[in-house]
Amino acid sequence: MVLLRINESVFRQPVEYAECLTALHLAGFRMAMDGDGSTSISLADFSRFPVDTYCLSRDFVRQLLGESLQGPLRRFATAAIAAAQSLGAVVIASGVDHDDSLQALRLIGVRYMQGHCFMAPVNTADLPASWARSAGVTP
Repeated sequence: MVLLRINESVFRQPVEYAECLTALHLAGFRMAMDGDGSTSISLADFSRFPVDTYCLSRDFVRQLLGESLQGPLRRFATAAIAAAQSLGAVVIASGVDHDDSLQALRLIGVRYMQGHCFMAPVNTADLPASWARSAGVTP
């Protein structure tokens, strides 16, 4: 499986982009939309594209954590996450570095996350040993 990560600005492009990405999706490619919140996307724009995964950026997660529980960004994020999930997309949050981030994202419906909260960055050469340790196997 090949996952194509596409910047959200592409989703504001003409219908030809949607047709091209749909053809790639039908050929077996998966689509992930990298969302940084810098582009205004309507649900109609979003629903034209075959998005399997919506990625929330580290910056968006930081902004979200600065909000109160009832702040407008947090309410909007909750609705957007629910809409993406109702269209069949998986939502992944990046930059989850602390337990407070983890808890806040769970509260608004994010089930999948990545960041230092789960594992510190690892050099490519060290990956096999790191995976073996996390699985309880001595490399």
